[in-house]
Amino acid sequence: MTSHTHTEDLRSVDRELLSAMRFGRCMSVGELTEQLGVTATAVRQRIDRLLEKGLIEREKVVSGRGRPTYCYHLTHAGNQRAGADPADLVDALWSEVISIEDSALREQILAAVAKRLGRQLAQEAVDCCTQDQPKRTNSVGSCPTNASGSDQDSHQNVESLQQRLEQLSQSMVSRKIPMEVSIEGELPVVDMGSCHLTTLTDLSEDR
Repeated sequence: MTSHTHTEDLRSVDRELLSAMRFGRCMSVGELTEQLGVTATAVRQRIDRLLEKGLIEREKVVSGRGRPTYCYHLTHAGNQRAGADPADLVDALWSEVISIEDSALREQILAAVAKRLGRQLAQEAVDCCTQDQPKRTNSVGSCPTNASGSDQDSHQNVESLQQRLEQLSQSMVSRKIPMEVSIEGELPVVDMGSCHLTTLTDLSEDR
């Protein structure tokens, strides 16, 4: 996963270019200029930004003996960013899950979804930590810990936990989920401001 595509907001003009490329075919600067109704210079500037973010790729087109030209298409990450808003699908799935009469099955499904999301977010925090401290990670790939029990080791463990929580906070904020990490006493504390899935929290019993 390329985290910068999640943490950096796209300009509205860049989102327009991604939307124009959603149909899958490789498009030239001329085609994008015509479709978007802007100058070729403006299109190239948007292309440069999206290439840097890894959301589009460039492909060389060789035609006869003339100079090669280039066309552009979405990467997998670009397709994800250019995709339709899944809010309606999420709302429909949620409604179906909470309507399951078998309470044990309903709780099992919700717990499985929560665990899957938790593993995804935890892995992002671990990946960030291992990139920052590649020589100090342990055999299971998590951030470094030490079980010797000394005050220094305990302090390092708290710092490691705080680092992972701060990375988790960044991931959550990029998903428009307000979250802050603070220190109260000896351990970091996570504060969740509110649920970002507002359409799912209209009824108090579903919160």
